[in-house]
Amino acid sequence: MKAYYNIINKTYNLVSGFEYRYTMPYSMLLKSHDRTMWPFKPKLNFYVVLRQSPNWDTITIQEFEQQSKAFCRLIGRPENLVNEIVQLWNQSFGISFFETRQILKEIAQSSLKKVKNVKIIPIDQLEQMNSGIYLFIDDDDWIQPNITDFFTKQDINSFDGYRWGSVNFDGRKSELVVRRSFDETCFTNNYAVSSRYLNPQSLDSVYQHWIATGSFQQLHIKQFSNYLTVTNKHPASTVYLENSLADDFSPKRLITVVSEFNQKMQFLDTADLAELSWAKPYMQQTRDFYKKLLASTKG
Repeated sequence: MKAYYNIINKTYNLVSGFEYRYTMPYSMLLKSHDRTMWPFKPKLNFYVVLRQSPNWDTITIQEFEQQSKAFCRLIGRPENLVNEIVQLWNQSFGISFFETRQILKEIAQSSLKKVKNVKIIPIDQLEQMNSGIYLFIDDDDWIQPNITDFFTKQDINSFDGYRWGSVNFDGRKSELVVRRSFDETCFTNNYAVSSRYLNPQSLDSVYQHWIATGSFQQLHIKQFSNYLTVTNKHPASTVYLENSLADDFSPKRLITVVSEFNQKMQFLDTADLAELSWAKPYMQQTRDFYKKLLASTKG
């Protein structure tokens, strides 16, 4: 049995041997037929909200200095931490820090472009919350292309938020791909909220993950037993560098950090990613870029 469909003025062959031309509401058309045959499901609005995400191609040093100070205050770090990292990076490599972050952002955006039925919104443009699901991410995070299949329009009215497993692609670990155990923690990109809860007044309670963890304790949450996103823990991320340079903030140490990352990347085995096989090209692109970066070492 085949169901051929279009929306306006087309022939419907819903039951073999019978043809209808659409001249009535869907509900009337379907009354005499099994509704389970109907191929549509209600449209779901799915929004990916980018947290702080500079345009690395065009931002000036002066603009970035002010933005990074605000970011450092937000995450409870010394306000000049990132600015000092940028200076150290540019002293050490021929590929600048801004160029590096732009390339990693583009890798992540290639992931976003494959996500079905999604709209991407920078956090500073999130002015009106329409009905839908809102996933908050950083600009170097990766998303499974069929993530929207895990949500239904009914979920918007049934749950305030959603949480799934957290995955790190992390060159500091013995295993490059780290699947965290399932718990009630909101990490960088393993949660979303619905418009049932989200509004301009509640935004601050969920858009940063460490705040969302506490907020979710008070909300009605749907937990998925899946891994739907990946955090790219690379050597140009703030926390990665903060930890790696804590005892030796020098070009030599920074170059060593990137070199050690590259050595770990040599053991990247993409043949056994299982449900994360969709992330294989982004892992390979990250590995290949850091080879080029290390080759640009100054001095």
